[in-house]
Order: sequence, then C-alpha cells, then structure tokens
Amino acid sequence: MNQLENTLTSLEVAEMVGKDHSKVIRDIRNITSHLNEAKNGSVKIEDYFTEDIYQDNKGESRPCYRLSKKGCELFSTRMTGAKGTQFAVAYIERFNQMEQHIKQQPQVSNVQDDYAKRLRAKAMDQNARNRAAKALIDMANNATSDVNKALLQNKAVEIMTGEKLLEMPTLRQKFYSTEEIAAELGIFSESKKPHSTAVSQFIKTYLTLEDDEFEVFAESSGNWSGSVTKYAESVLEKVEQTIKEMGYPMFVPSKNGKNYHIYYRNIA
Repeated sequence: MNQLENTLTSLEVAEMVGKDHSKVIRDIRNITSHLNEAKNGSVKIEDYFTEDIYQDNKGESRPCYRLSKKGCELFSTRMTGAKGTQFAVAYIERFNQMEQHIKQQPQVSNVQDDYAKRLRAKAMDQNARNRAAKALIDMANNATSDVNKALLQNKAVEIMTGEKLLEMPTLRQKFYSTEEIAAELGIFSESKKPHSTAVSQFIKTYLTLEDDEFEVFAESSGNWSGSVTKYAESVLEKVEQTIKEMGYPMFVPSKNGKNYHIYYRNIA
C-alpha cells in the first residue's frame, strides 16, 4: 500500500491471493448478494464491503471494493488449504500494521481523506451520468423519427454536461401517455386513479397501430431517466371507439392471465 488505511482494496486482495481483480470483484458481489438474501436487520454490508473506484493506467475510473477486517475474514472463507492460510496471515499482518500506524499518529489530519472521498463521489456521480447518457444515445440510434432522435440526443447531452445541446423541436402533433388517455376517456382503477396500465394493455390487445401513431420519448423525474411510449390523438379515438363497440368492458385481460378491472366515468 502507498498509504496505510483501515481497509484493504480489492486490488490489494487480488494481489495477495494471486487472482485476477475481476474475479475478486465477482466473488465479493456474490458474497454481498448472499448477505442481502439472508439479511435480518443486524447485518450491515458496509461493515464488510464498501463500493469504491480507482484510476487505471489509462486514467479511467474503474469499480473496486474496500474490505474491512471483517470483510477479509468473510472473503477468506471462500478459500481453503494453503491459499486460505496464506491470505489470512497476509491480511492479519497488514491490519496489525495499520493499527500500529494509527496508534503512533493519533493526530493525523483527515483533510486528505475527505478530499479523496469527494473526488471518489464526484467520479461515481459522473460515471452514473455517463451510463444514463449512453442508454439514451442507444435509444436515439433506434428512434423511429428524427424528432425523437433529437430529443433523446439532447437529453443525453444535458445529463452529461448539464447544458442543452439545442432547443427542443416542435412536434408535429400532440402525443398522449396512457395515463393521459385514461384520464381523457374516464378509464379509472378501483383506487379512483387513471388506469394507465389497463389502457396500455388494451392498446396492445385490441388495436393495430401505424408507425406514426406512437413515439418513444425521453423523460426524467428526480434521479430517474428513461423512456415513455406516447400515442397520437388518433389512438385515443381508436381506444374510445373500440370501447364503445365492445360495450364498455369491465376488465382487460393480459397475456399473463391477470385481469385489469376498469371503472368508467362520464359515460354518455
């Protein structure tokens, strides 16, 4: 280690056990998954493992873990024989060195640690932004219209940089979400809310749409960013007409066998 700390990184563990770092990451993720499944309120995963990042030789941010002494003990249970013993001796000696270092320098400032934590947090936030932006760019590549492609690309740039690449283009016609269609036609759930799920299932089950009757739009709310399918006004009219022809059905069946019950308002 370049500097003694109270944790070991998964990179150091990989070196100590003679394993590829990606396999150590895989093993730790398997352990944390098992801990989550068996979690009973008394186990805190962060007492064993915490997610972190490091800079590789190219200066790019990569994922890693920090292991406490308890985390090392838990990780060592995955190894048997000489390798397990060697790792146990190695991490015990390392943590003893850490404890001695802390005892000898009780007044060491935490300024550098705080700065490093801020850098890690900033890098993790940027990585999350990059992943969200990439997802939107992939969606843009498969967009069904130039307008929607521009919307998705603009949103991706906004997520990455905080600035808009261009002004939002004006759409040729109004598009409605399934919630807006449900509210417009008076299709409600038992909880008295617009039944967007029933409308979505109704469209998939009973209607045949043209390519220009629906679009996939990029939307975001809080920390969520994703896509929402919206429908042209002609689809709203098709839903209304089909419901009338079917005599206002009280439920919409789904492919998985579930029935979505409908309550109508303002039926003439």
